[in-house]
Amino acid sequence: MDKNIFNIIKFVLGISIIISLFYFIGFKEICFALALFKLEYLPPIIILFLLFILMNAYNIKIMIDPFKKIKFENLLKYYCLGWTSSLFLPAKIGEFSISVFLKDKIEIGKTGAAIFMDKLITFVISAVIAVIGLASFFNGEVILKTITVLVLCIAVLAVMMSNKGRLFIRRFILRKYAKNLTGFSKTFFSYFRSNRRPFLINILITLIKAVLTALFGYFIFLSLGTFVNPLVILAVGAVETISILFPFTLNGLGVKQGIGIYIFHLAGINPSIVAARYIIGLIVRYLFGLFVILFIRLK
Repeated sequence: MDKNIFNIIKFVLGISIIISLFYFIGFKEICFALALFKLEYLPPIIILFLLFILMNAYNIKIMIDPFKKIKFENLLKYYCLGWTSSLFLPAKIGEFSISVFLKDKIEIGKTGAAIFMDKLITFVISAVIAVIGLASFFNGEVILKTITVLVLCIAVLAVMMSNKGRLFIRRFILRKYAKNLTGFSKTFFSYFRSNRRPFLINILITLIKAVLTALFGYFIFLSLGTFVNPLVILAVGAVETISILFPFTLNGLGVKQGIGIYIFHLAGINPSIVAARYIIGLIVRYLFGLFVILFIRLK
């Protein structure tokens, strides 16, 4: 099947899931919730979002720095391009396009390994936060489901990073493109050996990013006249981050919102408020993506 058609199907599926969720919640109730939005909360929401983008780009820079020094403003430009394309591509694949943008300065395999390690750190930290957070606020059924998914993900990653797993990927998935990823394994495993400093710094920044994401959601809820414990938002945000890694829909569209609405409902938050929160979040993200596209066209 043509990749463009496949992506369109995933996009339609994501939109269908969101429409179905909103239908069961009630479009009228969601509109009433959106009408509660207070504009005075917009500046901190935008500032937190932009800080998150900057820290994402910086995280990738420090992972690449041991192999090639790249100016932050250049990397930020490429990151924004990749991040914008990830709004329309599955499981954050768009961010890996940074490897292509930088191919004249550093091998694609090395950049790909740096970005993959950054994603892996985010996944592991999100997994830890999700389990601890859900154990603190929710019942055993939710925790069991989360742990089951995490165990499956870890098992898949372990197989992928084994010698036989990497050989399988090179022969049957990458095939003729495998030569473009020369240096991937060596770069990836160097973060556990000779390049531990950027690895540790990345962990610290990722923890800060998790807090920023929680505050982003916290202020959106406040703008809708609802107080939600930031620790609950932190736990749910971690689960959402993990859900994005599954490429069932484009960028987790629909899946992320469905999981969030379910868990917040267990925490006693009105589903219409949660739906409104996600709508505002999506508007901020896609408006930023539109701004990036317009900026590129003007340049």
